[in-house]
Amino acid sequence: MKEKLQKFLFPTKIKIAVFLIFMLLVALATIQAWGFADQQGPKPFLYDAIRQIPFWAALAYLLAPIMIITVPLSQVGLGLLIFPIAIVYLYLFSCLIGLILERYLLQKR
Repeated sequence: MKEKLQKFLFPTKIKIAVFLIFMLLVALATIQAWGFADQQGPKPFLYDAIRQIPFWAALAYLLAPIMIITVPLSQVGLGLLIFPIAIVYLYLFSCLIGLILERYLLQKR
């Protein structure tokens, strides 16, 4: 059991690539969120270029399962824990996608 868990969590090229795609999505969604922020500072770089692509909505759907945990945390003043929880969630999701790709799609080659 311990070996299977270690194999599942061990970073491979596919898992890292999927995780980096998720991190790019987080960055683009953060830039896009500037449009409906209460206190707007200067317009972020790339905002106009990505405004029409629904990165923020895609990230909201991706992070929906952990909103059950993070919304109450932000209500009690622990909002700083949302980012680390999201990072761990996205890495575990990357591991799951990597496992599926390695086991079922890439093994048939």
